[in-house]
Amino acid sequence: MFGYMLDKEEMGSYIGAYKHAQAAFSRKDPLEMAKLSGTVFDSEKSSFTVTSLGQILEVKYPEGTIRFGGTALSPRWNWRLIVLNYLARADATPLTGELITYKELEGGAVFFPAFYKMNNVRLMEALSGKSLPEIKKACLALKALLKEEADLSAVFLFLPRFPIMLKLWLPDEEMAGSANILFDASANHYLHTEDIAVAVSLIVDFLIDSMQEGRKGQDLSL
Repeated sequence: MFGYMLDKEEMGSYIGAYKHAQAAFSRKDPLEMAKLSGTVFDSEKSSFTVTSLGQILEVKYPEGTIRFGGTALSPRWNWRLIVLNYLARADATPLTGELITYKELEGGAVFFPAFYKMNNVRLMEALSGKSLPEIKKACLALKALLKEEADLSAVFLFLPRFPIMLKLWLPDEEMAGSANILFDASANHYLHTEDIAVAVSLIVDFLIDSMQEGRKGQDLSL
């Protein structure tokens, strides 16, 4: 894991939402959750193994505590919240291969202006002056799959059945740069629309942090 992935902030007013997620998770049958979410549940350890952005996360049942695999370190609290919600919500709907925008998610049109500013605009501002190799390196640090589309196209496996695609067009002399963020049409079978916005913001945070200089970008698991 990287330093910028570690839990360093208080939940503040979100503590109620987090406790609600823990309670919903604890009421579900763990073997059924594993089957529906594409994760692994170890009955002896009473723990899920969940892969997210190339990181192995261990989720204890029924308490819902989450650590990076083999460590006592916790991921960011909003990352943990999304993982709990994913496990409790997943229904095994197959990926469709059809890509949709945030606007096309349940209620997404209402939240889209805030989503666009928080993610698309912020990312393009952060990428100003960055080279394509730098951006690719940051994507690969999150174990993204790079595709030959746009100037850069990266698929991030945020959770086992929840991919996020990022397409970037870098600015040139004639056009401003832009970013397009896409989801599989099955997305809301695994996460609420609000959680999806937070998932994308985490990827944007990690990409920005990964490109910054200094120890912040060092892999602590090496």
